[in-house]
Amino acid sequence: MYKGKSKTLFWAIVKVLMLAALLPVIMLGVYMVEMDSRMIKAELLEKQSIMNVTIESNVRGYLGRKRGFLRSFISIHDTFSEHSGINKMDLSLLISMNEDAVAAAFMDVNGNIKEEVGDVNLAFTRNGEFNAIRYLTLNKKEDYVGVITREDNKDTMLIAVPYVYNGKSKGALIARFNITEMVEGIAEYFVDGVFYAIFTTDGNIVTSSGPVSEDVKRIMASSPGKRNSEIKFSDGRRYLVTTSIISATGWIVYVQQSSKSWTAIILKDSHALGVIFIMAVAVIILIVLLSKIAIKPIIEPVKILQESATLLGKGNFDYLPKLENMPSNEVGDLGRAFVSMAESLKKQREEVAKAEKELADTNAILEKKVEERTKQLGKATDALVKKERLAAIGEMASIISHEIRNPLAVISNSTHLIRAIVGEENPKLKRQFDIIDSEVRQANRIVEEVLGYARDRKQNITRVDLNSYLKDIVTTHPLPQGIRIVQNYDETHPAVNIDSEEIKQAVRNLITNAFDVMPDGGTLNIGTKAGKKVVCLYVCDEGTGMGEDTLLRIFTPFFTTKARGTGLGLAVVKKAVSNNKGKMFVESEPDQGTKFKIYLKRAE
Repeated sequence: MYKGKSKTLFWAIVKVLMLAALLPVIMLGVYMVEMDSRMIKAELLEKQSIMNVTIESNVRGYLGRKRGFLRSFISIHDTFSEHSGINKMDLSLLISMNEDAVAAAFMDVNGNIKEEVGDVNLAFTRNGEFNAIRYLTLNKKEDYVGVITREDNKDTMLIAVPYVYNGKSKGALIARFNITEMVEGIAEYFVDGVFYAIFTTDGNIVTSSGPVSEDVKRIMASSPGKRNSEIKFSDGRRYLVTTSIISATGWIVYVQQSSKSWTAIILKDSHALGVIFIMAVAVIILIVLLSKIAIKPIIEPVKILQESATLLGKGNFDYLPKLENMPSNEVGDLGRAFVSMAESLKKQREEVAKAEKELADTNAILEKKVEERTKQLGKATDALVKKERLAAIGEMASIISHEIRNPLAVISNSTHLIRAIVGEENPKLKRQFDIIDSEVRQANRIVEEVLGYARDRKQNITRVDLNSYLKDIVTTHPLPQGIRIVQNYDETHPAVNIDSEEIKQAVRNLITNAFDVMPDGGTLNIGTKAGKKVVCLYVCDEGTGMGEDTLLRIFTPFFTTKARGTGLGLAVVKKAVSNNKGKMFVESEPDQGTKFKIYLKRAE
């Protein structure tokens, strides 16, 4: 428990003394090593930069000669062929004129290979260079230099130059050259332990002396420009890295050398400093050991108290100092006072923890009871409000039914009687009779909506074929002029267990609303879609649709957007669907129509 380092006065004094003695020596050694390191690294980086420049010059010269050869060939061809297209005989002549040329092709202005000698298309397929040649050589009239391809122990490369006469593109001359000599020439500049690679501007590898690591790819992707520095790789090793750009192609020459090459030199030159450092460390160890033996009787008890105080601060009361290990002096008195304080704190902590647990248990019980009572009160309040509203509406409906429906019946009967006596000859009277009939029907409809919402009747659940049920409702419902009804029913003829009167009233209300929002005519879609457990009944109109604010309130009793109406039609629909354990959804946007979907449980 008491082993390990401790931040005591003893260690503080020892550290100060040792640092004061060794600091000048250490600073001098570090300075000398740092100076050697900088000089050696600078020298190695300079050598690598020279390698980069040499490679850049050789590659630029080699590729320049090949491109110049192709341009010269085009110039000679134009002189002797009166600017006609390049044929296979011309391509064979090109290959014979340059010992490095292994294949040649002529691409027309549409990007098609018209003539070919040797294997050029293989490089297109393998490296995807076809589109690059079309873009650079045909469209931008620039030379194209491809990537190096290894095949049959030969390194080859595609080079293309534009075939232009009087400023007008006639196509592109393409040749594949064997550049093994150039690649082998690059390797001659390097010694063992030096890695090199050449990259294109888009990060593709032209050639390399070995596998390209992810660290190298990351360096090239983050800063592909000129570089001359030391870089630490992901494995912890350091490398000297130099890069340069081949202006003729935009390629980047990357050279990398392990830091071991200069670290070994530094270590060799710093051997004497290492010996001095080891001797200094030995002296420090000796001084520390002697100091520890001399002041151990004082330091050890303080160290024990320090570690015990740390554990006590973390709430650990099980590892207190043993009083028999305390000396008979002021330090021992301090230890005994510390143990007494710790035991008192432990007792108080246990009492507080016990009280906190009891309080937490009591709070949890009270919170649960309050939550349950709140839920019960909310449900009771909602039920009471709903009951009072329905009672008021029911009383009003009873008055309406008695005081309004009967006079309406008298008016309707009297109108029919007068119409029968007078006849239909007078068009003005006929129009007035039609208006009276329409208003009586509207008043009866309002009465029906109020009664339908307020009525609290016992349900009569029966099993019905939903398709046939809907067809009967649609057939018996009056169809306004200009309205077309499209019916599309599920072919499985799904059955549901419902109160047929309630759902009938709901469907009729939806159909009536659909007719109301299409005063100029339109199409009403009605149908069913059956799943394994539920059936969807939908009514879709082509009316004006509804905004988001209206959608949130359409099922609220007495809310309406019509000039005439009670606002109970959709409230009756929702009540009927809820009574039959169904769910209802609405989809609508302004000027896009509205679709009501009722989901009912499918009968087994």
